[in-house]
Amino acid sequence: MGSLQDISTKTFTDLCCAHTIQTKLLWTPPGSGKYSTISKLAKMFADLKHRVLICFPEADYMWEFLTKYGENLSSLDVLVMNNSNGLKNKSTFENATLDYKCHELYCCLAMSKEWLREMGSLMNLSRYHHVGCSSPSECIRCRQKGLVQFSLKSFKEKFKYMMGLLQACLDFLINQLSAWLVDCGADTAHELLDIMGLMETHLQNELLPEEMVQSAFGLVCGLDYSVDDVNVKELNKTRIVSLKMIDALITSLKLPELHSREEMKNFCITNSRIILSTVDHTAQLHGLKMEAFQVLIVDQATLINDNELLIPFNLPLKHILLMGDHQHRPPAVQSELCKKIGYGLSLFQSFRSSSADIEMLKTQFEMHPSISAFPNEYFYNGILMNGENVSSPEYNKEFRNVPIDPYAFMDISLMNESGHTFQSVVAIMVLLESLYKDMNVDVDRRIKIGIVCLSLRDADAVRSQLTSHHKAHDNVMLEVKSIDCLQSEWFDLIILSTVVQNCTELQLVKGTSINVALTSARHLCWIVGKQDDLLSSGGIWEDLYRDAKKRTAVDFLDENLVLETANKLRLNYVDGLIDKSALRKEVLCQ
Repeated sequence: MGSLQDISTKTFTDLCCAHTIQTKLLWTPPGSGKYSTISKLAKMFADLKHRVLICFPEADYMWEFLTKYGENLSSLDVLVMNNSNGLKNKSTFENATLDYKCHELYCCLAMSKEWLREMGSLMNLSRYHHVGCSSPSECIRCRQKGLVQFSLKSFKEKFKYMMGLLQACLDFLINQLSAWLVDCGADTAHELLDIMGLMETHLQNELLPEEMVQSAFGLVCGLDYSVDDVNVKELNKTRIVSLKMIDALITSLKLPELHSREEMKNFCITNSRIILSTVDHTAQLHGLKMEAFQVLIVDQATLINDNELLIPFNLPLKHILLMGDHQHRPPAVQSELCKKIGYGLSLFQSFRSSSADIEMLKTQFEMHPSISAFPNEYFYNGILMNGENVSSPEYNKEFRNVPIDPYAFMDISLMNESGHTFQSVVAIMVLLESLYKDMNVDVDRRIKIGIVCLSLRDADAVRSQLTSHHKAHDNVMLEVKSIDCLQSEWFDLIILSTVVQNCTELQLVKGTSINVALTSARHLCWIVGKQDDLLSSGGIWEDLYRDAKKRTAVDFLDENLVLETANKLRLNYVDGLIDKSALRKEVLCQ
């Protein structure tokens, strides 16, 4: 059993147990659908009115999850503890954040009745005097002070303004407060918005005769209110119904009494069913009197130190689900002493060695099969299967004309240029030009390319050369990173440079880092290096080369293109100066 549906169902069943507290492990190799699994589990638990806390090591992982599966959870009661500052697509997630919901809750509690009264005052026409009243001092309506003459144009403008304020307020009451409070007047509010939406439609009719509207509204002194215009009749009928519903909602509206921002924040947290947070932000949940979470789901648990997990672990929890891949990057620990006493080992790995209760997602849906082949055999014992989507000939259709195979080791042993960085840059530029020439990309899509070097020093040098001498493609977003700075993210193409000054540099690279680099490629993965360097380094590098050789995936760069590119670089060729916006700013300063 390894399908998403099977794993999701079994995990859900296990974590619904009311008799024993369980800690389950879910091994999630790259591209195996972990975010889809989290989404399915969250919805299953929410359907049973259970509370779920989903933790991420960093905010980027959380926003990535919401980008992919936030729409699946849009109908559920989701609260995001982190703010959305700095996000390009901020508006997409802002309404789920704690800050936003606190603000909307404040507006709803403080202003809903006030805005309802304002709209009621407009609809009952109490601010207008009669048109053409002959005895204003004796008229019950006209003798009141401060009244103005009715104007259909002014009425429309005021209605539109008040409708905007009331709409936002009542939408929050309907969509959010109704999930937290059983009886808060949400049904009446929904009916009111429907009838006022109808009135808004009537008011948009440009052919409404003002005199008839005044007469139908009872604002023409001494005249019969009856009019022949059907549209005017419907407008007045809708106004009267709206006014009655406004009065009914003001009377029935039951809202919590919260007086400070802290009380509102706590109210949002304690009443939300699904909470998303980075591990550190779960500290805000401590000390609150709230219903226990049915399950804590921890994404990328292999990246999180034990002491960091103590923050969510000390919350009221019934079950824990740790999701991660121990064959990817371990927790970041700088101190050698801490590494010696076990802090370099994640809790996921500790539990894995002592617990048999571990499931694995066994199908990957992101990498071209030729890319996943080596990591699958070397790191996952050949267990991973390829999804139908990546096995389809259509998966790589944008790159089918590119002359280099999706997975290839580009041997540059014959390159005579001095300096390993220079050789690396030449090879990378040749590969990029080959890609640009033959790829077929829709204008609405940008190809994401990752250039991965084995050290920060080499990454900085390659980035500098590409910034100065590489002509950018309009549909390409290019990033240059060192292998240790590469996170679990996806690129259409990964170019991994193994060109080094000394072979010992290859031996210092961790196998998990190599796995991260290889499994970050969706469609193309090209490795640049020299046969003798990899073979003499032994270990995973030797296995990687021999595997490529066995699969006839070893290739050589066109000597003429290499020579031409090298000559351009030597002459400080600047005609094709790159637009620096093609390289992401965070990468440029990394």
